Amino acid sequence: MVNSNVNLLQNYKNGTTVLRKIYRLHDNIQVEPIGYWNKDEGFNNFEIEEITTRRRINLKGISLNTFIVITNNDSLNHLTDKRIEVGVHDTVFNRFYFPNATEPVRQAIYQQKVAPPGKNPNFMPLLDGVKKIREGLFAFHFEGGTGYKLMGEFFLEHEKCGLQEIQFIEATYPWIATQKHSPYKELFKIGLQKIRESGIQHREIRAIYSKKPECISRGSSFISVGIVDCYPAVVVLAVGIMASVLIWFIEIIVCKLYVAIVKEQETMKRSILIVTILFIKTVNSTMEFYTLIEDIVNQFDKTAKITEFSCNYEKSFYLLKSLSKQRRSVRILDMNEQLFDNEISKKNQIFLMSLDCSESTNILKKANEHNRFSFPQKWIFPHTKPLSEMKEYFRKLDILVDSDVNLLEININGTATLRKIYRLHYDILVEPIGYWNKDDGFKNIEIEQITTRRRNNLKGLILNTCIVITNNDTLNHLTDKR
Repeated sequence: MVNSNVNLLQNYKNGTTVLRKIYRLHDNIQVEPIGYWNKDEGFNNFEIEEITTRRRINLKGISLNTFIVITNNDSLNHLTDKRIEVGVHDTVFNRFYFPNATEPVRQAIYQQKVAPPGKNPNFMPLLDGVKKIREGLFAFHFEGGTGYKLMGEFFLEHEKCGLQEIQFIEATYPWIATQKHSPYKELFKIGLQKIRESGIQHREIRAIYSKKPECISRGSSFISVGIVDCYPAVVVLAVGIMASVLIWFIEIIVCKLYVAIVKEQETMKRSILIVTILFIKTVNSTMEFYTLIEDIVNQFDKTAKITEFSCNYEKSFYLLKSLSKQRRSVRILDMNEQLFDNEISKKNQIFLMSLDCSESTNILKKANEHNRFSFPQKWIFPHTKPLSEMKEYFRKLDILVDSDVNLLEININGTATLRKIYRLHYDILVEPIGYWNKDDGFKNIEIEQITTRRRNNLKGLILNTCIVITNNDTLNHLTDKR
């Protein structure tokens, strides 16, 4: 058998004896010289390795020391870069070879993977190493014949497809060592070459040793892949996710800024438009207001002087300009000035004041103190406030039966109503006398203009008056007394 220890001792006529080993590899008997003897030199060994199985492996030129890993890497350099655990079959040869490796890559594999500092070396039985290969992310060094046989027994078909092998010990085809100037040198050389060229060596290797399990169902099952193998894809995915989130935030910020800018521009356009419209409306409303005042004033005595108590000189300018063209006497007073002095005559006076001004209440009190609501003085009070509120303005004033006080209510729709306000007893009475709009101007209701007669007709009062003439000049002063 392959492990038999049978020796042949052959004697030659020249006195030399040759010692040969004989063994069987399958059906063929192999004879191998291991030494010779003569009477002068004694026995000389050919220095062939004494371990029979090991020697015969070398004879067949087999290199069975490999890494078996479940990974796609095919070089030793990748083993040091990846997070893959490495184990070694616990044999005498491996315990000697790995610590004494001199190549930088193999030395790094032993120091970093097989025997890292502070840990026990990963030398283990063959069966344990094969089982860990099956679990994944593990590289195991062993002799291929025995290791592949275990893999064929334990691994499932789809698990065999994930196996990769990397050669660790670079061994060349061995030659038999012979003594220098040996007469058998040429014999061994020719014989070994014939064995290799004829295919006997390859045939014996295939017949004796198990080969790597074949993958026959790659497409019918899934293969477990470790996170180490997916690291580049995971990095690309993570970078893509972070980039997409960053771009999303940038889009949100840009969108908000764009919307804010657009809104600001629209607001500015609207503001400009509103200001323009308000300005136009203000100018138009101002012109309409003083056109209204002009029409109302012209309903009274055209020879009377006009005095306006103004809280806005800019608006009063339109009235002054318009009435001046009609050769009317117009005087504009500030509400903070000293009012109702002796320069303001009580004759032929039309007083004009807006009740919407903040100082209008004080002006009414001063006018009442100076007896300015008596006949023949006339008052026109433009206002936008409710009529009921206007009555409260005049309830405490000396508005009598002969007072000529007019309320000009300006409506929102651009029309106006002119009313007379007076008192017969305690209550304040209000009487409409005309309407105004910008198209038709002022329309009178045709109520009799004589105050005492009109109010006599309305309330049924009989006013008995008596005029005593003591001087011919009295007729010129009838309006001085009440």
